[in-house]
Amino acid sequence: MPNFGIEFFGAHAIIKLRVKVSDADMTRISQQYPNLHVHYGARGTVAIEGCLLSNQYGDFKNYIKDCTLTYKIAKLEQERAGLWAPEGAFIMDIDDDLPF
Repeated sequence: MPNFGIEFFGAHAIIKLRVKVSDADMTRISQQYPNLHVHYGARGTVAIEGCLLSNQYGDFKNYIKDCTLTYKIAKLEQERAGLWAPEGAFIMDIDDDLPF
């Protein structure tokens, strides 16, 4: 089995990945691909290990890319929302000790 990544042996693809996806996507992956072992990995990642038929690999790869991008977009939107002032608050309404 590879350390990490994907190796092809004939009609099978052996998969060992660590990705960041949401919990909902994690359960969908385990339901959609029952031959794969999906569990929590190190540092907040989701570990995906197992064997797929080679003809399923293209769909699997696209699905994982979509899940990863969705996770990243959601995380960036949360960070962006945290940077903006609450609605209705104006810059002049904030008390600060700046001399200008």
